[in-house]
Amino acid sequence: MKNNYLKSLFTQEISYETDIPIIRKQVLLSKLLLITLAIFSLLAVYHFFLSQELSIVIIDITALGAFILAFISLRKYNDFNSAVSISAITLFIFTILFIVMDNNSNNGLIWSIFFPLFIMLTMGHKKGFFLIVIYYLVVFYLAYSGVESWQNGKWNMASFFHFAIASTILVYTIYSVETSQEEVHKELKQLHDNELEYMSELERLTITDPLTSLYNRRHLDKVYKREFHHAKRHKHILAFYILDIDFFKQYNDTYGHKAGDDVLVRISQVMKTYFKRHEDLIFRLGGEEFGGLITGQKADEVENFIAKLCTEITNINIEHTGNKNQPILTVSIGIKILDDFENDSFDSVYKDADLALYNAKENGRNKAINYLNI
Repeated sequence: MKNNYLKSLFTQEISYETDIPIIRKQVLLSKLLLITLAIFSLLAVYHFFLSQELSIVIIDITALGAFILAFISLRKYNDFNSAVSISAITLFIFTILFIVMDNNSNNGLIWSIFFPLFIMLTMGHKKGFFLIVIYYLVVFYLAYSGVESWQNGKWNMASFFHFAIASTILVYTIYSVETSQEEVHKELKQLHDNELEYMSELERLTITDPLTSLYNRRHLDKVYKREFHHAKRHKHILAFYILDIDFFKQYNDTYGHKAGDDVLVRISQVMKTYFKRHEDLIFRLGGEEFGGLITGQKADEVENFIAKLCTEITNINIEHTGNKNQPILTVSIGIKILDDFENDSFDSVYKDADLALYNAKENGRNKAINYLNI
């Protein structure tokens, strides 16, 4: 229960994104702001009641108000950039003013180490580095100016160099850690992208026919109900058709299986060109059979549109001497237009279209027959 409360306190209302570094910075900023609010509240109380330094109390309260604003920007409005900017400006001004007013009599320089930590961890090493350089140019100038005068002369050149070297090492360490983490995240993101690409290609291969690149029967079974309910919801006509190449066995026997494969590819290309709307789905059902789902506003228009595919294929004029009706390649089509949307089972639809195809073949081939006209 305690852990859940702390998790909610630090991360509630934060909108996570897919970019892991951004998530990390959002959570980290939330935690740092809570800690900062607590610290500045204590400092304001301490300086008011114990040290009674009114000017520093005013700075503490002003800084506290700014951090509250940053916290609200992050937690209520999910504005990460505004929260970081407000926090960075406030820390910059507060620590510089405190160093100037304190003259390191209370070891005020110790607060300067908080700025690079906060900035580098929330802004990142690229944006944060330049701001930290500007910050330390000011801090080093103030620290150098205080040589022989701060702490009743105890702050000397050796003290300045120790502070400058320690600060530089701190910044370099944080910079190196952030750089290495970014490289790791880049590599992980690349691996993730490669995995997604591989999975996408794998998914494509499982739903497409390798010869024609059309969708396969497996994908037809998968998408039929989706198209069924879409047509029902929008009150569209939905039709399923089966296309079969006439005397295809004779074509293979006459011209060879390689030529037969070339014909299948050619037919698929004609269908892709003819059914060019993105909602027109084309499938290779197996062997020389193709199929498709098509939607429209009027049943007769949909039927006529499908039927004209026979003419489109005849017009490419592929020689087929094994065709008993005419010496060119032709196709037959069976059409099933749904007349009600009560049952979304695909089996009966397929059987009706197949029966219509059988009738087309029995009645001379090179034609399309609607199941309703049998």
